[in-house]
Amino acid sequence: MKTEDLKNRALGGIIWKLSEKIGTQGIQFVIQIVLARLLLPEDYGLVGLLTIFISICDVFVFQGLTTALIQKEDADDTDFSSVFFANLGLSGVLYAILFVASPLIASFYQEPQLVAITRVLALNVILGALGAVHNAIMAKALEFKKSFVRGLSNILTYGVVGIILAYLGWGVWTLVYAKLAGQLVGVITLWITVHWMPHCTFSITRIRNLFKYSSKVLGSNLLNTVFNNVHSLIIGRFFKKIDLGYYQRGQQIPQTVMTAIDGSLTEVMYPTLSMLQHDLSSLKSALRRSMKTSMYIVFPMLWGLLVTAEPLTLLLLTEKWLPSVPYMQLTCIICMFWPLSARTHALNAIGKSGLTFKISIVSKAVT
Repeated sequence: MKTEDLKNRALGGIIWKLSEKIGTQGIQFVIQIVLARLLLPEDYGLVGLLTIFISICDVFVFQGLTTALIQKEDADDTDFSSVFFANLGLSGVLYAILFVASPLIASFYQEPQLVAITRVLALNVILGALGAVHNAIMAKALEFKKSFVRGLSNILTYGVVGIILAYLGWGVWTLVYAKLAGQLVGVITLWITVHWMPHCTFSITRIRNLFKYSSKVLGSNLLNTVFNNVHSLIIGRFFKKIDLGYYQRGQQIPQTVMTAIDGSLTEVMYPTLSMLQHDLSSLKSALRRSMKTSMYIVFPMLWGLLVTAEPLTLLLLTEKWLPSVPYMQLTCIICMFWPLSARTHALNAIGKSGLTFKISIVSKAVT
């Protein structure tokens, strides 16, 4: 592919991804304000107790073999179908583990309700597996207009179901069923817009070859996911679930800002950089532009949010959420430097997934 053509496709992808992130995050922001007024901090804290378990499962489904599909230049239908069935089987195993382990999770947190909540919420893992390969095909082709449609349908469904159930007094189940409904509609949208169907073919050799690359990426992402969510695990176990609700609410707005801007760029940059893996000069130039643009936009926005955290919380979420302000301010500082992590996409794009894993281990050990 010519550099100029790739540049235009990448720019188009960034525009669509920004539209998706800003649109969906904006809608989600409004939805979360409404839900925060209708639900209690304890409801968010109860679902938050399961964040680390669901997030780990999502890493296996979305950031394992599918990342290798995007990086592999000559991936064909045998690769796609093999990964689809491998992901589906893996998601079934992960769901079974969570189903059986749900009483242990509830006992660990001393929250009996978590048995039923875990078993229902974990269905998202299987739904995610049904759309993971379609998402990889879309990203590989830089067809992020379809991602925009998927994201919009997901968040609108989540919002409509969530607000109705919250108004009817469903409490914590509001968050569970709203997430399931949004995920289901998002997957259906992917199957409709991405014109690919799995074929009855499976190659264990292809899976092994893809896993040689993806295992390093998977290890790095697992490490990051566990590290980023272990705080919630500890808070949920040794403090009250209302404290976890405040902690996660404080993180949400800064991470929404960061995801809308930096997340849009990085999601487009990985498949783009993968196409430039044999042209290091162009790859480095694209990486620098991405990091500069993201820092230029994200840094001042998060600084402004840090300064106005308390009055903004009072205005949007009411006084009952004021204890979340210190967490919001600390998260703003952390998110200011997230754009620098784009280097990992560049290293993965040129096949250096082992190096990113080693860097991740060292950085987490130092932290």
